Amino acid sequence: MQSNITLHWDACTIKEWNTWVKNAPHSNMLYLWSVAKSTFQVERKRPKFGIFKKNGTPFALVLIGVKKFWFFEHTFIHRGPIWLTENPTQAEKKEVLTLLKKSIPTSWSKKLTFMPEFLDTTENTALLQALSLKQTAAPAYASALLTLTPSIEALKKSCRKNWLGQLKKSEKAQIKYHIDQTYAGFKLFLRGYRTDKRKKKYKGPSLYFLLQLFKNAYKGELLLLEAWHEGSLIGAQLFCIHGKTATYFVAWTTDEGRKLGAHNGLLFEAIKKLKAKNITTLDLGGLSATAPQLNYFKLGTGAKPYTLVGTWKHQVEIPNGNTNPLKVNL
Repeated sequence: MQSNITLHWDACTIKEWNTWVKNAPHSNMLYLWSVAKSTFQVERKRPKFGIFKKNGTPFALVLIGVKKFWFFEHTFIHRGPIWLTENPTQAEKKEVLTLLKKSIPTSWSKKLTFMPEFLDTTENTALLQALSLKQTAAPAYASALLTLTPSIEALKKSCRKNWLGQLKKSEKAQIKYHIDQTYAGFKLFLRGYRTDKRKKKYKGPSLYFLLQLFKNAYKGELLLLEAWHEGSLIGAQLFCIHGKTATYFVAWTTDEGRKLGAHNGLLFEAIKKLKAKNITTLDLGGLSATAPQLNYFKLGTGAKPYTLVGTWKHQVEIPNGNTNPLKVNL
């Protein structure tokens, strides 16, 4: 039986791609063109945009990054495909993944690393194994989703008690919140982030990547919210907006801001701003086993955690039993 799903590479305009991403029922910020371009500028992963069509209508999207070094080639698929329809069937997932795998040549010199945007379920694991993919030891990506459709009062009630205590502390401190869309404001945000990152020694996006993202982003894709107290900037949070979903991306707080509960105040103020923009879901940007305090803060909002199915790679067999890839007879 002939398939009614087809795959087309780089067969759209930037405007068409971003429109599909923003209309997808469930998307992630990595699929914005501005993020893909910034990733290429920083990591040299050349993006390729794949459109799956079912009966001629866009059905799913996949974004890959290809990095080359001499005659070696490494293809990365990070958090894809994303679907333009609610709840695709397992048969549709299999058909899409089969087409995708066939379109990416793999050998000893051409590697594939794949983190599907699939929840960690037995069915999804079996689907990937059936495609001769092997799961790596890399930790599975986990995050949490907060639904913003309830009222502000209902969202407050879903927060943990001590989380609300910190929010009340920030309200008593009369912190001033400000949306900043200026280049000068973004550079001020980056200086605070650099100081915080050096002090706490955590991994995070590079300053160069964030600066490129600011330059590449289209209007309305970034929300930078600042917290000010007695003339000083005591914290800031950066959100990326993709359709009806926003992602909590980068944040920092000074020691004074921490004492005043600014981090909680910033996030709840951001929730209000996002609701006003008709954003219905907030992804809290990742949970990590190495950052339990940050996880505790994020989950204190009442957000629901989720875990993806992990990172997979293509199993390459060396022909003729030769264990030296440089002497493979191709």
